[in-house]
Amino acid sequence: MLMGLMFGFKCLKAYQADQARQKLIEEQQRIVKEIASVIEQYVQLLNKVNKESGVLDYAWNQSTMVGKIVDGLRAIDTSGCPDDFRSAFSSFAEAWEQYRKTADKYGGMKGLLKGFSLRGKAAGLAISSGTAEAGADFDEITRVGRQVDECARRHGVNVE
Repeated sequence: MLMGLMFGFKCLKAYQADQARQKLIEEQQRIVKEIASVIEQYVQLLNKVNKESGVLDYAWNQSTMVGKIVDGLRAIDTSGCPDDFRSAFSSFAEAWEQYRKTADKYGGMKGLLKGFSLRGKAAGLAISSGTAEAGADFDEITRVGRQVDECARRHGVNVE
């Protein structure tokens, strides 16, 4: 009888271990699905904004276009994602927000008037400083975007 109890105990332990492993697998699958959904929503957002944007949005004043990206990023629900991914994605949205501020500062008529108000060589400096700020902002978006991708990969998401 003692052998039967020990066998039953081992079976119970094995069953509990299998249940725990299954829960871990299910949680990992849920996390992969959540993160993949967030990334897919971002890709769809970029595609939508690109389709809606014209040459003037890119060349003259990017603030509206970038504003749509920022607003869209903030609307993506990351609550089902792990904390490290949520933090990385939030930093990504913040990097885009900084780019929007630069676009607002130097885009369109504001940038043109700022250049004229500084006259001559200083106008060129204002334009190049706006370009430098935008370049630094875009570098930050790229850097933080890589962190989001790396975090997604750590959680088992195939990011291309």
